[in-house]
Amino acid sequence: MYKKYIKRKERIILTAIDIIDELGIQGLTIRTIAQREKITESAIYRHFSSKKDIILAVLDKYSNFDAKIMNAIVEQEYSPIDGLFFFIKSFAEYYESYPQITSIIFLYGMDIGLYGEEIEKKMKQITERRRNFLSGLIQKGKENGEIASKFSTHELSLIICACIKEIILIWRKSSHEFSIKERILELVNKLLEV
Repeated sequence: MYKKYIKRKERIILTAIDIIDELGIQGLTIRTIAQREKITESAIYRHFSSKKDIILAVLDKYSNFDAKIMNAIVEQEYSPIDGLFFFIKSFAEYYESYPQITSIIFLYGMDIGLYGEEIEKKMKQITERRRNFLSGLIQKGKENGEIASKFSTHELSLIICACIKEIILIWRKSSHEFSIKERILELVNKLLEV
């Protein structure tokens, strides 16, 4: 119903995300999108030249939120620890409100490379940008004494990112039975006390 008022190109992207969530990347086809949107395949080709272009648009949609969160942390001049928790809370709330988008997290390292180097490179850039931003917050927090973990900055950012991904996977498999935000924040609090 919400798609009714959205432009066709955006609806195609949202439908592609839904299909990836339900059927995986291999289940995403122009034909399946056309059937779900009740349009012809040629109508899709007016907006996208290939399946690869649709996947790239899906990755753009997946990462659109990133810049907003990162800019908010910088513009609001959050302390590193407050920025870290804002970063985590924002993503957790976004994922809880749009569960289908979490399927995109699990594309990296899977068969996504089969769809072209450009797609694999873009997914790698998104992942590294998030982890690097998180590392920057952790490093500043260590330098000013807000974070006193025995883990190195690199180790701590990897642990947090891996835990977020694992918690989301468990959440998806449990049919969203718990709050991602609460689980992740609880875990990060424990990690930072180490």
